[in-house]
Amino acid sequence: MKKITLIAAAALLLVSACTKDKSAGYTVSGNIETAQAGDTVFLCSMQGFFSFVPEDTAIVDDKGHYEFVGSTEGASLRYVLLATQDTTRQAKMGEIVLENAQITLDLPAMKSDKEPEAVSNGPAYKLYQAFMQKEEKFNKATEGDRTVVYEKKGTAEEIAAANKRVEEASRANLQATLRMLIDNAPSTFSDMLLPYFLNEMTPEQKDTLMQKMGTTKEKMPNYEAVLAAEAAEKASAEGATYTDLTMPDLNGKEMKLSQYVGKSKLVLVDFWASWCGPCRAEMPNVVEAYKKYHAKGLEIVGVSFDNDADAWKAGVAQLKMTWPQMSDLKGWESAAAKAYNVTGIPANVLLDQEGKIVAKDLREEALHTTIEKFLK
Repeated sequence: MKKITLIAAAALLLVSACTKDKSAGYTVSGNIETAQAGDTVFLCSMQGFFSFVPEDTAIVDDKGHYEFVGSTEGASLRYVLLATQDTTRQAKMGEIVLENAQITLDLPAMKSDKEPEAVSNGPAYKLYQAFMQKEEKFNKATEGDRTVVYEKKGTAEEIAAANKRVEEASRANLQATLRMLIDNAPSTFSDMLLPYFLNEMTPEQKDTLMQKMGTTKEKMPNYEAVLAAEAAEKASAEGATYTDLTMPDLNGKEMKLSQYVGKSKLVLVDFWASWCGPCRAEMPNVVEAYKKYHAKGLEIVGVSFDNDADAWKAGVAQLKMTWPQMSDLKGWESAAAKAYNVTGIPANVLLDQEGKIVAKDLREEALHTTIEKFLK
């Protein structure tokens, strides 16, 4: 989804908490020391590096109280922010474990000595508290050595020794975290932290965790997303048969990838977006390949991850892309991203005349040499 400013988001998220059913789901409420009646409070997710995306709003009452009511699947980390441009009334941001539970979070003034501390009766929250206590213990135990390393206090030998101790402690702490996730699976806590630590696991640890998660009947969004990504990766691996795509073309007419597969010796399915700098940098190379090999049996089908039709069309014209184009204008929520497990662009798959994937993610000179290889 597009990132929007906190102030602009207020006009977009006009959902009143008082109309929602409190009998199920979650309630997030508390008091804000610096708030005034009518102030807006945001419930946000975080994407990328410290980029907040508002998901819901609440209005502060005349007692400085706010409340969010809703329901969710699994558990996830979310952040509560007071939206004010008055620097004298700014409050500290609070982190919560959002799950179907009763959650209380007060936000102190920015200059206060107090820190926001959520209280919840949710099961994921309780395990997350234990996880954070473990992290705090690790930070305190390694604080001295980390200071020596980062501030270069001591001789080269002393710094090297301190760095070795920090690395050893970090590895031990990571393994303790992984054991915690595995031992508590299946749980919404393990599901919540799955995206952060899955790549740190050995194949054996991952298999154990995934097998345990598979025994639950609860909705586990991250576990299910991993399964979907693995299925998409398998379906889009070299040697697999392509997955058909159906999306509007530049004129809004429904178009299928299968209209082109089998008609040419090769079809390059090219995933890109007008807003993607690396895509624009690589596109002249793709244009060159199209001019060079189209008459010899190469077709290209562009699949855009744009959200805006005008930007998509302008990008096609500016980059001189003369081959067929399709897009559902859903950005990273595109059906193509899910079907081909595209997590970064530019990306592509090369199909032979039978619709088999013969190569993936070809760039620069590799694009040309691979096309030549399969056109012989």
